[in-house]
Amino acid sequence: MSAATEVQVQGGIRTGDARGGSATGGAGGSATGGTGGSAQVVTNVFVESGYDIHELVNAYNFAKIRDVSSDDYLHVDLAPSYGGLSKESIKLLDSNLKVMIAGTVRMIKKIPPSQRKWKTIEQAFTENNLVESSGEPVHRKNMLLKKEVHAFKMSGAADVDIVKLWFHNLVNDSDVLAATPISIEELAEIVAWSGATVTDIGTAIYKAEKHEKKIMDIGTPRFPDSIHPYFKVYHISLKAWSYSSRVVAVQSDNNGIEGEFYSRIFKPRKEILAKMNPEVIQKAVSEAESMFDD
Repeated sequence: MSAATEVQVQGGIRTGDARGGSATGGAGGSATGGTGGSAQVVTNVFVESGYDIHELVNAYNFAKIRDVSSDDYLHVDLAPSYGGLSKESIKLLDSNLKVMIAGTVRMIKKIPPSQRKWKTIEQAFTENNLVESSGEPVHRKNMLLKKEVHAFKMSGAADVDIVKLWFHNLVNDSDVLAATPISIEELAEIVAWSGATVTDIGTAIYKAEKHEKKIMDIGTPRFPDSIHPYFKVYHISLKAWSYSSRVVAVQSDNNGIEGEFYSRIFKPRKEILAKMNPEVIQKAVSEAESMFDD
């Protein structure tokens, strides 16, 4: 049967866990690969067992979220992103960045593991005299709303291109998008799932159902590299919802996805670093350069 469809875009882990599956792989498979390798010294201060955010997102099975009887969603309080940082490339960074990296690791170590969340890390950065905020924080909230009135259908139609454009506009940061490889196809299927929520076509005269599902809630400190010479703390949360009603054989669906993105950049405070004791600087540089050692 034909359907009239309107799509609107509106603006506006628990520790060491990925709800319903291990944050280090879960039902989605082993968390392997990543973008820069696991850092021996650094990752032991994160609660996600040494995996970076790319590995955790890539390993999570987003198909589980379409099960309305389950409360599964990807929830990572804090996992790092290393970008282009590696054992070789970190040695090419200037000393200010290396001191900032070593100081940040020490800072995180002082925070109790249960409190190591992205918001806590952001606050700690603001109180760290080795770094300073660069520019204004970025904070965006957007909603993608899809309305349909049609004869009863058994499954949702996944508008992949629309969802991809919406998610990319929400984040609007190529570096973050590369580090967070969420499957747009799976995301589109989640957004479209309301088409199958009203059941029992043979007997129902009127029926209405409402569903809401968390999809993802992640926090990440992005480490500096040669292309991005700063720390970036960011947070992404996604939630899908649907409301379906049916009178006899005609079904009306409202379904969509709500997203929130926040990021803040911190760079070295050069005037403070310039006054540091050379021996202290050298010790911090050595700590940073050894972070990828086996």
